[in-house]
Amino acid sequence: MTSTPTATGLPTGVWPLGPAQRALWFLDSFQPASSFYVVSMGLRVRGPLDVAALHAAWDDCVARQDALRTRFVSLDGFPYQVFMPGQRMDLPLLDVSDLDPAAAEDFVQRRCDLAAETPFDLAAEYPVRAELIRLADDHHVLVMSVHHIVFDGWSAQVLPLTPMPTLRLL
Repeated sequence: MTSTPTATGLPTGVWPLGPAQRALWFLDSFQPASSFYVVSMGLRVRGPLDVAALHAAWDDCVARQDALRTRFVSLDGFPYQVFMPGQRMDLPLLDVSDLDPAAAEDFVQRRCDLAAETPFDLAAEYPVRAELIRLADDHHVLVMSVHHIVFDGWSAQVLPLTPMPTLRLL
């Protein structure tokens, strides 16, 4: 990483972690392949959905929230957060509208389980990911996962999403 040092001695765009982030970074580095701190949520959308508008809103949300564009790296043995410039985020669209309803719901549940079980590499990737599943033209499920290092109880109140275990009940 090459960057200009600031008055704090850190390269530009590199910041120390807060106390809770340090604890989560330590736990993650102690067991990096763990999905224990992955928070997964889903939103079932019924009715017409403008996928391009949803993708634009997703991009805007990530662009406005530095935490969602942060990588957590070790410099000289100490953890730091590096805010990455805004860029278009992946929001894959998985279309299962050709499946019968029961098979489509099983697919959704498998994707939700996978989202909850897939750990993040905090040094190499953003701590958030999402995908959209189309069950029909007027029925979608947005699946989002985020690492707890950038997501807390207050954050959960801001998003109109439901924790994954209750997704089948929506």
